[in-house]
Amino acid sequence: PMLSFGLMAYPGIGKSLVLNRLRATWLGAGLAEIYVDGALQDRDADIASILFDLVFPLNPEHLRADAVDTVEEWLENSGLDSDRAASIARSLCSRCRFDASVCESKELAELCASLLRRFASRGALILVIEDLHFCQPSAIDLLSSVHKILERTGDARIGFFFTTRQFVDASNAALQTEWWTRVDNFFRSAAIEPTRMGAFDRTEAISILQRTIPTLQEHQAEIVIDQVGCAPLALREAIAYFRTIGVVTRDLAINQMTADPNRLISTI
Repeated sequence: PMLSFGLMAYPGIGKSLVLNRLRATWLGAGLAEIYVDGALQDRDADIASILFDLVFPLNPEHLRADAVDTVEEWLENSGLDSDRAASIARSLCSRCRFDASVCESKELAELCASLLRRFASRGALILVIEDLHFCQPSAIDLLSSVHKILERTGDARIGFFFTTRQFVDASNAALQTEWWTRVDNFFRSAAIEPTRMGAFDRTEAISILQRTIPTLQEHQAEIVIDQVGCAPLALREAIAYFRTIGVVTRDLAINQMTADPNRLISTI
């Protein structure tokens, strides 16, 4: 079975940090990866174009009409049926670029699944979709369809890895609900149980601040988290602010952060 995972958290909790450490691990182990940034590639056409550009062996700008048969054969060898392969090959050779708009949604999903299977024939592959909450419905539907196709064929060593917030920045509640319903249906159909990351609790946040700045007293740490909260990014930004304005400096003699007590009190 395919192994697919998701990280879900509110902003500032550390999804990207965790993802980057995991990426370093699997890339260091020699696994192949295709990375999609949901903030930049948010449509189904964007995702399909990334996959096509990575896998197709030729520069489409150099294709001409006499290459249709060759391209059609390559697409068929990638797993597409002859009709889909023929229509995409004709479009590719006449336009000299991949145009996802000529494909219907089902056709596009079949193409993407075939491209992933071809890429994964070299070895295990992880498809990373970071910030799924930025993706439009067409992209979520495409990913869901591709996942179903790959599960059905069952012959490709491909894993999906998603990060997302619990909500989308939509203009109204109806769009919020529609987005969440789509994502929830996708995760359920793909048997993805996202790992939900949360902020530190109050005790943990105080401990982190005091370990980072040992001269910070507990009641001072409490004042800081009352203002910024307990999210990892918020704590990091608070410490960075103290360092930027010179309230906190590194004491080279003892190799640790120290706070100027008078300036700290006035600052917080």
